Amino acid sequence: PDWIYWAFRVKGAAGRTLSFAFDKRYAGGQLSARGPAVSRDRGRSWSYAAEKTSAWDHFDYTFAADEDEVWFSQTIPYHPSQWEEFLSAHAAERGRLFVTDELCRSRRGRSVPRARFGRIDGCGRYRIFLTSRHHCQETMGTHVLEGIVAQVFAETALGRWMRENVEIWAVPFADFDGVVDGDQGKCRAPHDHNRDYQAFLYPETKAITDWVKNQTDNRIDVYLDCHCPWLFGGENDRLYTPWKDPAIVRDAGAERRFSNLLEKLQCGSMRYKADDDLPFGVGWNNAQTYKAGWSSEVWALKTLKGLKVGRTLEVPFALANGATVTPDTCRALGRDVAKTIRALLTPSVREKVVLDTDIGADIDDQAALLYLAKEPKCDLIGVTTVGGASHVRASLASAILRNAGRDDVKIYPGVSQPLVDRRDSEDGVEHLRRLKKWPHATFRPGNVAVDFLRKTIRENPGEVTIVAVGPFSNLAALFAVDPECAGLLKRVVAMGGYFTGEKPEWNALRDAYATEMLVGRNRLHRVRD
Repeated sequence: PDWIYWAFRVKGAAGRTLSFAFDKRYAGGQLSARGPAVSRDRGRSWSYAAEKTSAWDHFDYTFAADEDEVWFSQTIPYHPSQWEEFLSAHAAERGRLFVTDELCRSRRGRSVPRARFGRIDGCGRYRIFLTSRHHCQETMGTHVLEGIVAQVFAETALGRWMRENVEIWAVPFADFDGVVDGDQGKCRAPHDHNRDYQAFLYPETKAITDWVKNQTDNRIDVYLDCHCPWLFGGENDRLYTPWKDPAIVRDAGAERRFSNLLEKLQCGSMRYKADDDLPFGVGWNNAQTYKAGWSSEVWALKTLKGLKVGRTLEVPFALANGATVTPDTCRALGRDVAKTIRALLTPSVREKVVLDTDIGADIDDQAALLYLAKEPKCDLIGVTTVGGASHVRASLASAILRNAGRDDVKIYPGVSQPLVDRRDSEDGVEHLRRLKKWPHATFRPGNVAVDFLRKTIRENPGEVTIVAVGPFSNLAALFAVDPECAGLLKRVVAMGGYFTGEKPEWNALRDAYATEMLVGRNRLHRVRD
């Protein structure tokens, strides 16, 4: 077939500018939307250094005086040696959190790897099956697969959930010979690996189906096959799922929820949009495409029992909704997919909430704290206090929580004065009088709330809701220290500002600079509702 997958190295061209042209322009060209992937360190890192001098079928490159060897590739590679490096980084957990063995022998006699992660004792509540490289040149899909699996080892709430509940079955290289040999895979005659789930010309596809049948009785909760689309243009520059024939989709409602959850929970730069998915019967995604044989997804939808989600994820080679596709952004997408799977499989998981409060003499914040402490759907993971004598306010919160039987909730004093206008603040004496008859914890003056918020948000990306019922000083300080936290929150629910009348609202006015940082400067524009 015509060739789109290529890689080569150039030696001895230091100080020169060379032009590289492909003599046969196939389906628009052989370069991605950002030109060739370029490595100056023999494959350890890659960039799109020739993007500005590239067209669809040629590119120019100027070699620096000290560049004796440079590698070029149609896409950023993912070789089996990289998979082994990933596993080696977690070697201490081998036998406890993962096991590896041989799926089968390839046509060329090579040992094809497979692995299981998480609840490898077989006692997990959920089974997830992951594959990639049915078209062996589609390397970015394997970076995503690695990102999903990596969450098993993460010291986060997501990681703990996966270790306790999930068994992942993974085949990272469905066309192993093609990956090792630098083949293209797609368009191979008489058909490629991703049309081989009926005829079984290739040992890998038969071994995958046998593995699932013999070891799980075909019971899988989520089946995800990671692919890359065509090189560039249209939907090829977007993240998307090509929907299969509605007649074989097992749970259309679960599939829609997965799409909506991924769009809502994602934190990475490659923004998935459910509206970008390709309906069955549109463009290339039609019945004619699958006449050569079942794809892995069609096999999963037709065969697996208890399947909630069975889909292909198309990950662009170089450009995804305007963001550059790299191994790091693909692994971040993998993390977002893992979060989405958790949210889909455990819809009753309580919402993680931090109450940020200037609790004092008024009843409103006290009532809010009591409500959150007792609400079954709320996982109150912490309370931060803000405003004058925030350490005394923390003691007030402690008294209420102890009286409610929730002294398990941690409390963190925060900012005591407005960030810029350092006016005198309350000394807390009046609050201390009220505390005399109630058991409570005591706290030292000082701001420990920001460190708590930062750590908690980063350990639970896309999962934490902050309910802010006081001045916005803690949030403004947090985003000043770590701006990325705004995009890692699930949402912020704030009581502040006013829409009618002329009297300024207290929380917004009390620290006007913090309010301006959050609202006037659009610090919260990335927080999703």
